[in-house]
Amino acid sequence: MPTCAKRAIDAVIAPTVNCLRRRRRHTFSPSNISWGLEDRSALVRVKGGSPASKHVEYRAPSALSNPYLVGAALLQAGLRGIEDKLQAPEPSKPGVPAEEDDGFEKLPTDLARSIDALEQEPATLDFFGRDFITAYTTMRRYELSRLADWVSDWERIEYLELF
Repeated sequence: MPTCAKRAIDAVIAPTVNCLRRRRRHTFSPSNISWGLEDRSALVRVKGGSPASKHVEYRAPSALSNPYLVGAALLQAGLRGIEDKLQAPEPSKPGVPAEEDDGFEKLPTDLARSIDALEQEPATLDFFGRDFITAYTTMRRYELSRLADWVSDWERIEYLELF
């Protein structure tokens, strides 16, 4: 799947700046596009022993993610992967957490770029519809503009007495 498409889906799955802040190594939050057996650092974790008890975890959403939108985004991505006959990448290496493997593509960490990709990705636009994408991206951009205007406590403490 092209990088633009991955960022587009991510704008729905990780919709806030705080969702992206947790994407660091050693936080049990996935930081790259990977899958692995019992790998707690992989984006997709296949868990369980016997075939009857296996389950799959998609680990990118956070408590701030809308579960209905996450489900819709994953369905759209899965359908697109089937239609485009995409092959699954290699899993993470046994005994090596996916977060330690620099060979995997990093997950997006820039919400503004993900929002831009959401507006530009034809398959995602077609799936969600122009009206939804316009409303969703307008709301997210408004949140980003408010964040850009916010003066943090650190800035106040650091610079208050200088000026």
